[in-house]
Amino acid sequence: MRIISEPGCQVFKLVALFPIGRNLESKPALVQSVAAMMKKSTQKKTNKRLHECLDKYSIQIEIFSTPTHFTAELYCHVQFLNQAIPIFFEILFQAKFTKTQWRIVRDQTMSFIEQQMKQTDFWADKLLSEHLLGKQHPLGYYSCPKDYTHINLEDIEHFYLEFLQTCKPQFFLAGDNAAGALKLINIEMKNYHFINSIKKNAILIEQNLPQMIEKKLTATAQASVRLGQLFERKSFQDFQNLELLNIFLGGYYMSELMKLLRVELGLTYGVYSYFNHFPGYSVFYIGFETDKKNLAVALEAISTLFMRLKKDMKLKIAESAKEYYSQWSKNGERSLQEIMHALRMKKLGYPYLEYVKWVNSLENLPKSASISIESTIFDFSKYSKTIVY
Repeated sequence: MRIISEPGCQVFKLVALFPIGRNLESKPALVQSVAAMMKKSTQKKTNKRLHECLDKYSIQIEIFSTPTHFTAELYCHVQFLNQAIPIFFEILFQAKFTKTQWRIVRDQTMSFIEQQMKQTDFWADKLLSEHLLGKQHPLGYYSCPKDYTHINLEDIEHFYLEFLQTCKPQFFLAGDNAAGALKLINIEMKNYHFINSIKKNAILIEQNLPQMIEKKLTATAQASVRLGQLFERKSFQDFQNLELLNIFLGGYYMSELMKLLRVELGLTYGVYSYFNHFPGYSVFYIGFETDKKNLAVALEAISTLFMRLKKDMKLKIAESAKEYYSQWSKNGERSLQEIMHALRMKKLGYPYLEYVKWVNSLENLPKSASISIESTIFDFSKYSKTIVY
């Protein structure tokens, strides 16, 4: 259990992290379906009564799945801990599923995906992930409306009973009155019997050759562009360097890509980059929208930038790193930000305290500080690209 106490922070956050991912599902979109159903009703409360309680105590609960984990988050005011934590546990371990609720959730989800499939950015993301990670791979698969027609209530109940109801999660607490919250959690935990380990299927990634993928979707002049490359990550040092590299290139508002494509060339309103980290692997993504007539100019500009940076692989990252990570101390409710980073470290198997120590050290980086990237990160030909318009 990770406790990040912040006296005076009136917003309390509790996260339950289950080592249960899409690699355990028997049908595509099953884990997402379970997550969507868990807040509907419990063995003790109807849907109406449950949501009356959530509204009465201003409780917010979010439940979602990732390729490798299942996460439930509770937000509430510290004065309502006595009411919020029992309700949170009730939803987690005493969820009740009905056919009526499943039909509503299924139809709403299918309708939402159908709307997404009309958007160019959805297809640009989908096509790139499928190419880099595999169409049927848990890390790269995008669910489609048809998936939900193959899922029935028995599938949802079976997955919930086999995995979630018997799996002991790891808890992360942030905010004021952590001692009181911990006491309530321990009381609730005594009501349930857990299996300590989940046997997970190995997730293997087959690396595909770089490819340019184009798709015509609409008659608009706007195009969604995505670039991506898969990297093997061998150590915490690799993770640190990749994080700093992302900030430098496209991870914040004055990054190199933003200055190039928006400020200097005026080709887009915004460009971003990020790393999607999985155990042992990281995928680097770059994304932006631009007019179709500017596609060639934009891609050539990125290629030229990469060639310039490749000449000196020691990147000066002090300014961008300080600006980005200083937000930890500038923003209020610091504990709520720290808990997000604690969750990331847990999912990747890295020590959280080492991460905090590293982040704090960035505030004192000398201006000459640099990182060495010995990879194909600046080899434009190694990137797969999707263009959808």
